[in-house]
Amino acid sequence: MGTIHKLFDEILQAGKDSLVEWTWRTETARLPTLQEIIRQGTDPRLALVFRVQNLVATFLESVCQLPNDPKKFRTILQNAEEKYMPGWPPMSPVTQSFFTLWAFHDLELDSPKFTGKETLGKLFELAADHFRLTAPEKHVLVHLNESRMHLCQNLGSAGGTVRLRELQTADEYNCLVSSGYMGAAGDLWLIRILPPSETGSKGPHLAVTSPYVVGTEPEDWVQFIRRQLARGRQGISPTTLEQLMKFGPNRTFWLDYILDGYLSHSSLAIFLQGIPDLPKTLPHGR
Repeated sequence: MGTIHKLFDEILQAGKDSLVEWTWRTETARLPTLQEIIRQGTDPRLALVFRVQNLVATFLESVCQLPNDPKKFRTILQNAEEKYMPGWPPMSPVTQSFFTLWAFHDLELDSPKFTGKETLGKLFELAADHFRLTAPEKHVLVHLNESRMHLCQNLGSAGGTVRLRELQTADEYNCLVSSGYMGAAGDLWLIRILPPSETGSKGPHLAVTSPYVVGTEPEDWVQFIRRQLARGRQGISPTTLEQLMKFGPNRTFWLDYILDGYLSHSSLAIFLQGIPDLPKTLPHGR
């Protein structure tokens, strides 16, 4: 039995009058509703994503009330918060959105397995009915759990969205960018992309992290991906592009790249330079 199934059994055994349930009821009552998030100025197409992210954060607070709470996970998370100080430059190039999505949907509760089956988000997905999530909320949660970072070329913007083409797969996405950054055609972005938040919607995909604009030639990234996947075949790195862009070869790989590759920033985007496994190409590489 995996870690999340053991924790889920503990949630069920704790019962309706437990501290877990009390924390959930108390904290969710304080969260802004979907309508309030929209009234605060959030694009309605992004509002449900922000609502679910708030629910995941509250779920973590609730799970920490279990007698056998995931201490190892909390320790890793606390150490990462101290090291990367998520926010915005000049404090840190690791944005709050990037860090939160990594922590809840990529960081595995136990030893890294590159599967994504043992994350806090997957535990919440397992417990979604118990905590009475709505069908749209569950839909977005599943997409968050399945999401990963993408390396994309900017093909240009129109009508408030940006057309992005993934470097390795050539898949194209018409994206609503949460930060509002449009950028310039030809730029290379490191970005997390979700499908539309409404089931069956033909609306734009959602770029839910502020763009990292990478000032490095696309071919250098193609070679990086090939090197990493070759290492994966030797059993020392993820074996697929999806695993590499979600987990990296180790827990903090992409966090470290952002820290070491930071070059500059604007109010809507952060600019990076270099290739992760070539330290001499990184502005802060060692």
